[in-house]
Amino acid sequence: MDGTAEKTILIVDDEPAAAAELGAALEEHGYGVVTVRNGFKAVERVVDLPSIDLVLLDLDLGDGISGVEVGEAILELRELPVVFLSSGAEDELLPNAEMLPAYGYLRKDCGQAMLCATVRTALSVFDTRPREPGDDGCGAEDLLWQVVDQMPYPVVICDTAGTLTTANRAFLDMAGIADRDALGERYNVFTELLAAERADLKDEIDRVYAGERVHIPELVIPRDGRLQPEDAHDYDSVVQELTMSPVFGGQGEIAHIAIIWKDISAYKHAAERLDETRRQLQSVLDTQEELICRFTPDLTLTYVNDAYCRAFALKADDLIGTSFLSLIPECDHETVRSNVAKLSYEQRASVTYEHTVDGPDGELRWQRWTDYRLLGSEGRLREIQSVGRDVTDRKLAEQDLERQSALIEALICTLDEMVFVKDPAGVWLRCNEACAQYVGLPVEEIIGRTDYELFEPERAEYFRSQDRRVWQVGERQTFEEWARFPDGREVLLETTKIPYRAASGEAAGIIGISRVSRRG
Repeated sequence: MDGTAEKTILIVDDEPAAAAELGAALEEHGYGVVTVRNGFKAVERVVDLPSIDLVLLDLDLGDGISGVEVGEAILELRELPVVFLSSGAEDELLPNAEMLPAYGYLRKDCGQAMLCATVRTALSVFDTRPREPGDDGCGAEDLLWQVVDQMPYPVVICDTAGTLTTANRAFLDMAGIADRDALGERYNVFTELLAAERADLKDEIDRVYAGERVHIPELVIPRDGRLQPEDAHDYDSVVQELTMSPVFGGQGEIAHIAIIWKDISAYKHAAERLDETRRQLQSVLDTQEELICRFTPDLTLTYVNDAYCRAFALKADDLIGTSFLSLIPECDHETVRSNVAKLSYEQRASVTYEHTVDGPDGELRWQRWTDYRLLGSEGRLREIQSVGRDVTDRKLAEQDLERQSALIEALICTLDEMVFVKDPAGVWLRCNEACAQYVGLPVEEIIGRTDYELFEPERAEYFRSQDRRVWQVGERQTFEEWARFPDGREVLLETTKIPYRAASGEAAGIIGISRVSRRG
């Protein structure tokens, strides 16, 4: 590919789509590509990466410094071929750009052929340019750049002996230095700034001298006042992110070392506090009696608390990454799937349902779950947070109550006596077959009606007066009356009415039992 694989192009464009299209075209032709979106990052990459061979620079970088200003800063820092990019709307910037030693101007929509031809020509012209004797591209006067001076974090340049030769304003402010020219007299980068006596830094410094770019993500420095304003932090130590890069001269030798570091103390301590908060939250979740889990829409578990693990006698590692349907009898699979689907297709915030599970001892148990949907940034269902509890005791009690109710119902239906229940308003709640024969209607047509709907007005009022008497006295009352059945039989009935109340003490209704009186 004409040796292009050895060339690296820096693309500086604040439009990600345009930068991606340019980068893809260059990579297809064998170039290495580095992409940044603003001028500050562009200058930083030029300092960090001596492998950059050409810069494609957008004239209009949006807010902040313009492409022309970035080009000036880059050319003060290093002699590189710069090709300006234009969308056609930056005509007012062209006169200023023409003042720089640019190697070409391209429209962003020029196409791959024109792009690659311009880059190839610019690289060729740059490589064959006439050079001044002794020009190594790394003179101290070339290392004073205005963009780096505006960066919010310290940047310094030292010679191969470790003596600082220049630094940006952020470093000067941190070190309390008013005169930039006094740098070399006050600081040696390895003894003062990086504490070379530390064993954990010696290897990294040796790697820089060997020509390698070294990145140290976390460097903890005790608070000893060195390069730290008194009011800079409230922490016992300072955490820095450090990058050391060799800067090569014209003959390929290491002429200088560029060092960039960022104080990440606030971030690190905030992260530690966040981790502690997470640990506390995890502790709270693990001490809950409720079962808590989180799973994806396909029912794969992503989190379980201790209570969940205890419920199935399994470890979290055995559960996470598996479908919890394996813990549920197949007969309840559809119940789970249909309720989870409501969170996605019906856009419900939560759903509550019950299903059986296979207990660790082989016993069938019941659980009640409430699922809450967790949405991703695009508004789609990402995960489900679920809180459950074992309701086996309640379900067994309900089943036992149902059995008892069925037994009582069967017993009442077999009695010869008439049995009925009415609420305080006189509405019939239930009755047996013997009572239905007396009323002359099927049981299902009696339930829900009042005495006035079942009997003649005088007789209905008579029955209601009995009910009022029962409530007035507050205890069972027995009444006798002559009654005629639909078939013409006339008998003397002895009716006992008993008031009953709810657990709250409120009147719940009247239970009545009628039998043929022996006196009749």
